[in-house]
Amino acid sequence: MNKKLKTNLLASFGIVAMSGAAIAYGINAANKSSEEYRQQARQLASQRTEETKEEAIIRDIERVAKVVEESERAREQAKADKAAERKRIRQEIKAKEASKREEKRKRAKYNRVTLEISTKIHTDLAWKATGLLLLKEKGYNQYYLKKASEQGARAVDACEVGMSGENCLREYELFYKYQQDAMSNR
Repeated sequence: MNKKLKTNLLASFGIVAMSGAAIAYGINAANKSSEEYRQQARQLASQRTEETKEEAIIRDIERVAKVVEESERAREQAKADKAAERKRIRQEIKAKEASKREEKRKRAKYNRVTLEISTKIHTDLAWKATGLLLLKEKGYNQYYLKKASEQGARAVDACEVGMSGENCLREYELFYKYQQDAMSNR
C-alpha cells in the first residue's frame, strides 16, 4: 500500500477512535450531569412541593373566603328579596283596602242618591196622584190618565222594593210622560 494512503487511513481511524472516545466521555459526563440534574430536580421538586403546599393552603383559604363572601352576598340578597316581597304584599293589601273603601264610599253615595231620588219621586207621585184626580174632573183624556195612574203605582212599587235608582227613575219618567200625554190630549 501506498504510504500516503496508509497514513490517511490511520488518521481517519484515529479520528474515529478519538471521536468514539469523545462520545464515550460525553456520555459518561452526560450520565454524571444527568445524575446531578436529577438531584437538583429532586431538590427543586421538594422545594416546589413545600411551596405548593403553602400555596395550596393559601388558595384553600382564599377559596373558603370567597365562598363565605358569596354566601354573605346571597344572604343579603335573600334579605333584600324578602323585604321587597313584604313591601309588595303590603302595597297590594293597601291597594285592596283602598279599593274596598272606595267601593264602600261609592255604594254609600249611590244609596244616598237613590234614597234622595225615591223620596223625591214618592213626594212627587203623591202630589201628582191628587193632581190626576183633578185632571179627571176637568175632562182630560181618560185613557192617558188611567195609564199615568197605573204607571205611578209601578213607580212607587219600584222605588219601595229598592230597585236601583235608574229603574226607579225610569218608571217615574214613564209616569210623567203619560201625565203629559193626558194633559195634551183632551
